[in-house]
Amino acid sequence: MTGRPLRVAALAKQVSVLGTVEINPYCRRAIAFGVRLARDTGGTCTVFTMGPPSAREVLVEAVAFGADTGVHVCDPALAGADLLVTARALAGALDKFGPFDLILVGQSSADAETGQVGPYLAGLLDLPFTGAASELSVGAGRLHASCQQDDLVVEVSAALPAVVAVAERLCPPAKVPAPERADPGTAISVLDLGVLPAAVPGSASPTSHRPRPVPALRRGAVLLSGTASEQARAAVEALAALGALDEPAAAGVPEVPAARPGDLIEVLSDPQHPELTPDLLAAAAEIGGTVRVLCGPGQDATDLGRSGADEIWRWPRRYPGPAAVAAARLRYPPAALVLAPATTWGRTAAGRYAVATGAGLIADALGFTRIGATTVAQVAAGEVRCDTSPTVVTVRPGVLPSRLPRPGTAVPQRTWRTDRHPADVTVHGRRRVDDWAALARASVVVAVGQGVDDVRAPAIGALLEVLGAELAGTRKLTDAGVLPRSRQIGVTGRGVRPRLYVAIGLSGRPHHLAGIAGAGAVLAINVDPAAPVFAGADVGIVAPWQEAVPALAAALRAR
Repeated sequence: MTGRPLRVAALAKQVSVLGTVEINPYCRRAIAFGVRLARDTGGTCTVFTMGPPSAREVLVEAVAFGADTGVHVCDPALAGADLLVTARALAGALDKFGPFDLILVGQSSADAETGQVGPYLAGLLDLPFTGAASELSVGAGRLHASCQQDDLVVEVSAALPAVVAVAERLCPPAKVPAPERADPGTAISVLDLGVLPAAVPGSASPTSHRPRPVPALRRGAVLLSGTASEQARAAVEALAALGALDEPAAAGVPEVPAARPGDLIEVLSDPQHPELTPDLLAAAAEIGGTVRVLCGPGQDATDLGRSGADEIWRWPRRYPGPAAVAAARLRYPPAALVLAPATTWGRTAAGRYAVATGAGLIADALGFTRIGATTVAQVAAGEVRCDTSPTVVTVRPGVLPSRLPRPGTAVPQRTWRTDRHPADVTVHGRRRVDDWAALARASVVVAVGQGVDDVRAPAIGALLEVLGAELAGTRKLTDAGVLPRSRQIGVTGRGVRPRLYVAIGLSGRPHHLAGIAGAGAVLAINVDPAAPVFAGADVGIVAPWQEAVPALAAALRAR
């Protein structure tokens, strides 16, 4: 891959998967690729983890797989550390044991989808950041990668050193059975804040988290019985009674409120997904204050004003780098609240902005409000509060309620310059592999799980056609490449708010059901009457999907 030995760092964390504590699946790819790259170049791979004493097992397995050394950042002062403090501690550890040519992080975590540690680290270290890399090569002091970014595949390059988030499909995972994991002894170093006092300057986290278990979606499902055809007909009647088969009247949707006094709220518009901007503007207008949108040259000023913008600041380039946007914003007084979509671009820009301004960052919010000068947001695992000004919030697409546009008004506009930043990544091409907005627009979503052995089966297609629905799925299917990652529903995917959600052959783990909390009605189809998905459904059909889906499509046509 390259003509000189590379020093590679891989970051790994522990997660709880089905009650078992193990290495985060995405981090396993970072370890595996780091070990391979070090071996191929005659370099070294150092694996870092942060957490309680039990997190040492991450490093034991990593060294057994082939990593040269492991570093365990372990200190009681880090308990409950938020994103900024976590990144500062890891950046300090990397600085102490570095320098490194390449820092690999997992695309996300199996128990959350913040995707912010990589951008935070890159901001703190002032390095290029890209991801999620499904193909990656290094040579002549540069990296070249093919990255999965929402509904795009983006070809990029960047100068080393750099931070790269790795995708599930980059390589096979680093796995070593427990009996084969010999304790590596001195190959693992324990690093605490007493050893590295500068790791966390200002050790207090800017955000405070009130945790709670991932909420179970309880709808009091009515489990049907009888033949598949009988259940399908009864399901259609029940859904019709719930109003799930008819489009709601527009009269029931509130209008974007008019501008009113308050703090300055800034909305960062993802240049690759401008269709996500109106929901953020409407939510900002709901809070009150002056709403400023930062966007590209192609977005219509009248539409932005009707969606909630009071001011429009445009950057002249169509696709500005997130690092350049964050750097340019430092020339102007910051807003009290900064909103960005939880997309690849939005997360990277938000992370760099938060690092540059010392702001607290709330990642992957499902909803938010302001109480005085405090931002309060709901996330999948609880409630997060932040008092910093500015506070930066990334909002998961598809979770905000719809608003009707307000009457059009003249909106002042200005253009501001975004110079290329040294940490920017060079983009060589973009290829769209899906329509990101399709699920957000859909009034009906049909989701399939591992219980469906053929998501392209004619019966599934017929149901999609009769309902006018969009297809989605679980993480296992998107990780396997059966569906694009932009179609993944749940805590580690995206949220949706359709009037009807049909779940076929999926177990219904809480992390998936959390992504459909805003759905109007939920119909579940599963052969197992004890499947957890029925607890999160309004109506349940207990039958094999091969029988139930054709019967349901026929019953809908008959209606």
